[in-house]
Amino acid sequence: MDSIQQYLASQPAVTLFVIMAVGLLVGHIKLAGFSLGPSGVLFVALAFGHFQIILPQVLTGLGTVLFVYAVGLQAGPRFVSAFRRRGITLASITLITLIGTALAAVLVAYPLGIKPALVSGLFAGALTSTPGLAASLETLQTPDVSVGYGIAYPFGILGIVVFAQLLPRWLDLDLKASAAELEASQKPPRVTSAWFRVINAQLAGLTVREIGDALPQGVVLCRISNEGTIRAALHDVNLDSNTLVRATGTVDQLRRLEFLLGPRSDDYEEPRSTITSRDLVVTEQAVTGQTLHEMRFNQRYGVNISRLWRDEFEVVPDKNTRLEYGDIIRIVGDVHDCERIGPLVGHSERRIQETRFLPFSLGIVLGVIIGAIPMTLPGGTTAKLGMAGGPLFAGLVLGHLGHLGSMSFRVPFAAKFFIREAGLMMFLAGAGTSAGQDFVSVVAREGITLFLAGAVMTVVPLLIAFPLAHYVFRLDILTALGGICGAMTSTPGLGAVCEAADSESPALAYATVYPIALIAVTILAPLLPTIIEQWGR
Repeated sequence: MDSIQQYLASQPAVTLFVIMAVGLLVGHIKLAGFSLGPSGVLFVALAFGHFQIILPQVLTGLGTVLFVYAVGLQAGPRFVSAFRRRGITLASITLITLIGTALAAVLVAYPLGIKPALVSGLFAGALTSTPGLAASLETLQTPDVSVGYGIAYPFGILGIVVFAQLLPRWLDLDLKASAAELEASQKPPRVTSAWFRVINAQLAGLTVREIGDALPQGVVLCRISNEGTIRAALHDVNLDSNTLVRATGTVDQLRRLEFLLGPRSDDYEEPRSTITSRDLVVTEQAVTGQTLHEMRFNQRYGVNISRLWRDEFEVVPDKNTRLEYGDIIRIVGDVHDCERIGPLVGHSERRIQETRFLPFSLGIVLGVIIGAIPMTLPGGTTAKLGMAGGPLFAGLVLGHLGHLGSMSFRVPFAAKFFIREAGLMMFLAGAGTSAGQDFVSVVAREGITLFLAGAVMTVVPLLIAFPLAHYVFRLDILTALGGICGAMTSTPGLGAVCEAADSESPALAYATVYPIALIAVTILAPLLPTIIEQWGR
């Protein structure tokens, strides 16, 4: 046994994967329908830590960085619109929740006689906030802060994980069904195509270019059939009375187009012709970051871009649409023109699955630099976004922008999912072994009171936040749970919610409020001892 312990203690890489493998096996065990999921890794890590098998801190930091950066990239494309729509609401819930938790900490600590510095650590641990711990240590200069943090931290992780699994049962909700409904409501309207017969006499003799301003926004003309001859709808093609036009757009857009051109001709059977359509994957550096107007596909190559798919969304492109690495575009034109344009755009299915490590690495470096920048807060306290907040912020910005110049920061979905899960497992393993080495001795020395106090500080934000989010502000359950995880800066909690819902939707709310919560906890944690001392006077 001693030889195994010594071997694992000396081989952190092997130990990491042993903890991850055993932890995931434990996490898959269901009792009364409840399972720990990824948090099983934490409990196995606590056991390893108790036997003084400790993983290096660098692995914990690396796991944190990978996880939050992947979350930022995932949420980035929808972050701005989500913040405009719900940012103020989520920020309000976060601040109310954290202030309520701080008051609960004071009310619990004062009658029980818990030392103020311990309360500061309990507060940071219950909210799993390492930046809060760092700020408290810097301000208070006492090891009591770390003791309180170590006691509350495991329950802080477990509390939100258990809550995320039990809540749907209490409310008789299906998280996966809720996720499917939410994602369906957020998708843009379905794009379709139809033939139209031109009967508007005012359009006779005009070119496609000349009627462009009159078209409903979002509509793209693809092909034109005149007396059985099919042509691509290039800018210089004329429309005549009874010309048939193939157009792409949403159902509502095509309905409005009918008023401009004439009735739909759904029974029209398109004759065989040299006009075809092809779907191409954008992988070439030369076109990445260019708008369709800048590329001038119509004039230069004689083809139209009728549709575009980006990640899971389909959109109707316009002249201002900017091509990004991994986009799938549908081109319409002569067979030879379509073949000619293929190599220009790129059509390698293998390359689309590749992750470009140069921009990925630069994004993480940028995030770490941002996290290291000190910020002076009210009261003279200095805080940093740290290894969690900085990469998250960088991921959000780069995920939203998609690229800087010709450098694309997009990562394939499968790669993002793997990086996120691997980062989470590394974080839980490292944090667990670190907390486990003194966990039993601290609880034995300080008593169960501190553990219960930390548990109360974890439960209170849940009791405040969920009713406030779901019943007062009427947020859907996934947004509410994601927001709560962000408000509590709970990385494992987000992982548990996303796994239970089989959806990335909670990550958007998490990313929206996490920076706010990070700063708020960093301010509140060092202030708690002062508040308790003032309370006792």
